[in-house]
Amino acid sequence: MVSFVWWLAAHSLDPDTIANHVSGAVHHLQAEKVIVDPEHRKLAAAALRKYRNSFGKDPLAGRAHPAMPDDIAAVVEACPETLEGLRDRTMATLGFAIASRASDLANLDVRNVQRVGQGLIVTVTTGKTVGVVDVPYGDHAATCPVRNWDAWIAESGITSGRAFRKIDRNDLIVGKGIGAQAVCEILKRAGVRAGLDFTLTGHSLRSGFATAAFLAGKPRHEIEQQGRWAPGSKALDRYFRRAERWKSNPLLGLGL
Repeated sequence: MVSFVWWLAAHSLDPDTIANHVSGAVHHLQAEKVIVDPEHRKLAAAALRKYRNSFGKDPLAGRAHPAMPDDIAAVVEACPETLEGLRDRTMATLGFAIASRASDLANLDVRNVQRVGQGLIVTVTTGKTVGVVDVPYGDHAATCPVRNWDAWIAESGITSGRAFRKIDRNDLIVGKGIGAQAVCEILKRAGVRAGLDFTLTGHSLRSGFATAAFLAGKPRHEIEQQGRWAPGSKALDRYFRRAERWKSNPLLGLGL
């Protein structure tokens, strides 16, 4: 159970969420007549307390690691030349471009992506932050969300319903959609395949966009609009503070 706690912590979950998962696991085991060693529960509780303490001291602890443009490029490069690979790189590049959560990608319907001369107009209709997002062509063909979207729609043959689907071992589309958890698993596998030194999560794309845009000097109101953050968002402030640590560090430029 201790390993379960740290596994959840490694996936950037907050302490209360981890506690709920552990409690649910114990309840399930007991329902299946499995004896749960009280000592194991004590050790798991101690591990959770340790994580909770570190989480509370650092306001940035437990947050998803931001996926920066170089990380997205690595993910794209590592994707195989298959339908599954095309889906994965489309999810990564478009997800970054619209500052998506996993649920945004899971619920994206093809009718909510309008193709125009300048790129895409994406309407996010579900989740915490709804709104319309403009996605222009990218600087590089491989990581361009517009070109990847065009290729995915052409190759997949999807004309209605959910944009992203499950793909089986034979590289064939199965079912009519996927859930947010499946999106997280797809992104996680893509990150491992690319050799990233952090766990790529559903929220990594969202935090990565905010961080990269801030470091590039983009105006706050433009970042808020693209990611559908409320004006003065505290969540956005956290991303900026994390980036500011390195952007304005006094050691920079000292010649070390």
